[in-house]
Amino acid sequence: LDQNYTRSLFAHQAKAQKGPWTIYANLFSERDSRQPAVPEDLDSADLRILALAGDDLALAVRTGVRSSGLDYDVNRVYYRQRDTLVVVQGLPTRYTYLVHDPYADSSALAVSFSEVAAGMGDYVLQQSNANGRVYAWSAPDPATGALRGNYRAEVRLIAPAAHLVANAGFSVPGRRDALLSAEFAASSRDQNRLSSLDDGDNSGFAAKLLTRSPELGFRANALRLQAEASYRFVHASFAPVQSFRPVEFVRDWNLAGAPAGAEHLPELTLRMNIQDRWKLIYSGSRYLRGSAYDGQRNLATLQFSDSLTNVSFTFNSLSAKQQDARTRFLRPVLEGSRRMGNGFELSLHAARERHERFAAGSDTLTAESFSFDRLDGRIRWQS
Repeated sequence: LDQNYTRSLFAHQAKAQKGPWTIYANLFSERDSRQPAVPEDLDSADLRILALAGDDLALAVRTGVRSSGLDYDVNRVYYRQRDTLVVVQGLPTRYTYLVHDPYADSSALAVSFSEVAAGMGDYVLQQSNANGRVYAWSAPDPATGALRGNYRAEVRLIAPAAHLVANAGFSVPGRRDALLSAEFAASSRDQNRLSSLDDGDNSGFAAKLLTRSPELGFRANALRLQAEASYRFVHASFAPVQSFRPVEFVRDWNLAGAPAGAEHLPELTLRMNIQDRWKLIYSGSRYLRGSAYDGQRNLATLQFSDSLTNVSFTFNSLSAKQQDARTRFLRPVLEGSRRMGNGFELSLHAARERHERFAAGSDTLTAESFSFDRLDGRIRWQS
């Protein structure tokens, strides 16, 4: 049984330019009504359950068992309750379960089931010729008592939600690719509008500041230098409309399993260009997430290109401390291609990834550590 709410969606964008200045603002609002589209979908008991669940929607469940009574329909699947004894860990234990009744009448039970993770339920889907899906009780493991089903006789209640995000920022370009920009955002996300519990973390904010120096040229622009500094802050409760991080962000910073917290990310980038053939880019950054994560990353890229050859070498290293572990991450990558005569092109890709994880206060690698090497070569011909 799904509860559906009337949902309103509003989005607005505004942008203004005057001289070199660009100013912009955006607003996004998505809100469910407090009342379901069909009032009968939620009764007073359901509303009470949702009010007490707060943001923990795992608690927003009610029993899926009810008497068919006057709603009895000969074309539906019905159940009866049965009792049994199961020997679990050597002790007889009484269980009450539901069994399909193919000859049901108005005294039978109408049951709704919800799918859960394997080993978290009491029932499994059974093959049947009945006019509907039939679920069968799966007794717990006699040796351990662990559940062995993936369905429960319960209904998950869906809470109305609301999500609001607003941001505003400006950018001022300068001479020779210089730039100054800033952006600020605020969000409010209520996962359960029918409950005032857990509302303390509904609001959050974020900010991004960036400044880039003019590109400085030396020796008739044969040598060009440029520097860039940025700072990003994300409140622990900030809820964007969609992810704004690069796809590899979690992997680059080895954040798998790191708890949520306020995020700070200062970064400094230096660029050097020599005769438009050699390019060197270095980026140093530090990422803090609450008091549980502190990582420092160094990323350097050296590139060479001319009319026939393209070669780049990237060196990426990370060291991080977490509450229960410390990690070292190393990823050098070499890529190159060379155009030959008669339409041939040779290319090479070589990479190594080394991930070392140590328990706090130990120099012994944990089981999560790994390392691999990759080497690819290719010959392409084009007439």
